[in-house]
Amino acid sequence: ADPYVLNCSAEGLTPEKQRKVVKLLALTAINAEDRRTAFMAFRDQITRDPINNVQEVSFTDDFLASLLEAFLDENGPIAHYLCTDKGVELMAIDGNITTRLIRHFTNKTVPILTVHDSYIVEFGYEDELIKVMNKACEEELGISGFRIKEEKKLTPRMLQQFQQQDPLGVNVIDGYKAIKEQTTVTDGYKKRIDKYMRFKEKYSK
Repeated sequence: ADPYVLNCSAEGLTPEKQRKVVKLLALTAINAEDRRTAFMAFRDQITRDPINNVQEVSFTDDFLASLLEAFLDENGPIAHYLCTDKGVELMAIDGNITTRLIRHFTNKTVPILTVHDSYIVEFGYEDELIKVMNKACEEELGISGFRIKEEKKLTPRMLQQFQQQDPLGVNVIDGYKAIKEQTTVTDGYKKRIDKYMRFKEKYSK
């Protein structure tokens, strides 16, 4: 079941808005050392982020405490992790898993890009990425049986099929190359890439 959907309803919030509020509150609480800090961080975040901003409700400590208690009642197994600064430890685990993935593919001279806790690899390495992710999680946590979220694979054959279906006959790859050729390289980028190449040359000897 969706952990952010509660059996109770808070006054002034639609079910959709309540789910957003509960999710933000829970994720804030897991990164806070106590409830006071969690509630302050929540109010700061919800006023700065227009996507989550809810004008209809005054988010007092009592109001947030009632929502947090409802969330904890329905998610008992993780209740003791909230408002105990657990987020720092979890972020370290995330970082260790990512380090294992980067090391694996770097040793194979295969590029890998990391976006928070998501990973992008070249065509043909998707299955290997999932396998290495599973292994890294097992080694870091000491448990197995993960269900890792995987985006639908995009293969060269699929790109060719998309091009064939396009009535205009647009060539995706040629279009990308054309855009890349029109890109203007700034002086700032040239300085950064020159600095990086000198750094790489110095420490690769």
